[in-house]
Amino acid sequence: MSKPSSNPTRTWPVRVIALLLLVQAIGLVGLNVYNIALQANLEQNFDTFLNASDEEMDNLPSEVDQLLEVIVIAALLAPLAVPAVLAAVGFVFLWRWGWMLAMMTQVLILLVCLMLYLEIKPPLVYPLMVYGILMVLYLNVQDVRLAFFTKHIKEQEA
Repeated sequence: MSKPSSNPTRTWPVRVIALLLLVQAIGLVGLNVYNIALQANLEQNFDTFLNASDEEMDNLPSEVDQLLEVIVIAALLAPLAVPAVLAAVGFVFLWRWGWMLAMMTQVLILLVCLMLYLEIKPPLVYPLMVYGILMVLYLNVQDVRLAFFTKHIKEQEA
C-alpha cells in the first residue's frame, strides 16, 4: 500500500492531464486545419463545377453538401480548443476552476461529437469521443481530485 505524497500538488497525474489537455487542443486545431484544407479542395472542385457541363452539374448538390458539412464541423470544433488550453493552464497552476473547466470541455466535446455523429457521421468523431471518454475517466482519478481539493482546503485555512 503506497503512502500518499506529502505534497499532492506535485503528483504526476495532474501534470499528465495538463499535457493531455494540450494534446487535445492541438488535435482539435489540427482537425480544423485538415477540414479547412479539405474545404479549399472542395472549393476548387466547386469552381470546376461552375464551368462544367449539364451532366457534371448533377453532382453539384453533393459537393455543396460536403462543403457545408466541412464548415459546420470546423465551426463546432474550433472553439473547443480554447477551453482545453485554458484548462491545461489551470492544471499547471492548480487553479480551482481548472478541473471544472477540463470536465466541462470534455462534456462539450462529447456533446458536439454526438451531434455530429447523429447528423453528419464524419469519421473523425470516433477518436474524439474515445479520447474524451478516457479524459473524463482520468480526470476523476482520486489523485487528481485530491490535488485540487487539498489546495482548496489549504487556502481556506490560511
